[in-house]
Amino acid sequence: MQSLESRVLFSVDTSSVALYTASGQAGATIEKHMALFVLVHGDESNESDMVPMALSVEAQLPANQYQVLILDWSQIASSLTNAYTNAVAVGGALATMIKTSRIPISRVNLIGFSMGGTVISGTAKDLQSRRSKVNLMVGIDPATQAYLNPDFAGASKYSICFCGNDTFGQTVGSLSADDAVLLTGLPSDQLDRHVDVFSVVSNMWQQDIGNSDGSDSTVASLFSIPSLLHDTKPLDWKEKGFYDNWEAIMACGGDSDDPVAMSLSYVDVRNHTVTIE
Repeated sequence: MQSLESRVLFSVDTSSVALYTASGQAGATIEKHMALFVLVHGDESNESDMVPMALSVEAQLPANQYQVLILDWSQIASSLTNAYTNAVAVGGALATMIKTSRIPISRVNLIGFSMGGTVISGTAKDLQSRRSKVNLMVGIDPATQAYLNPDFAGASKYSICFCGNDTFGQTVGSLSADDAVLLTGLPSDQLDRHVDVFSVVSNMWQQDIGNSDGSDSTVASLFSIPSLLHDTKPLDWKEKGFYDNWEAIMACGGDSDDPVAMSLSYVDVRNHTVTIE
């Protein structure tokens, strides 16, 4: 019986899917001699929405060692019909681009927001083999559904997700990661909360490159790109040890239109509750 992924790939036209540079320039290609980051937007979005985040990721990495790209799938993502089907197909298209480039899979790092989380989940699964898997996966309120069997942890060397526990991101994808951080203090409106998860993570990475935005600098530094690339837990927190299987709770606040990380609470391996402010 064909897998969901293989059935999807034959029914969705992914010819419009394209790679852009971190600054948003079209026509980018994968450089096989450099480690790779690919950022993927969600539904009703496009590559331009990812540029500030991509630039902040790029600024944290040695320019001669890493390439940061944005995957644009806006022509497909503009339709909410068959959203998950489309996203899985795009994940397969990205996997094909990566395979064609001949870059070692272990040097691939993926960041996905919203339905972009479904995209990178499919990409990582498609690239996984008995010998290799992608290095890092970061899910930002990933919208991966249970029937797609998300497995961020199994498909990567290390994975972490930031979740708003809203109807768009839900929790199933986030809790499949090695580490999952629940964001609190965000709006009760489901869509606003979903979008604000992206803002909080983007603002933390802006803080990490010296663009002060009100985020707690200690909390932000824990989740900097270099820190996450160490593929170890950011802290000595107890696995799934804090409230409904989360590793940590991130309290957010500041400007209601542009929230930031204010503090982080978790249970350490000695079962002590720790709060960083």
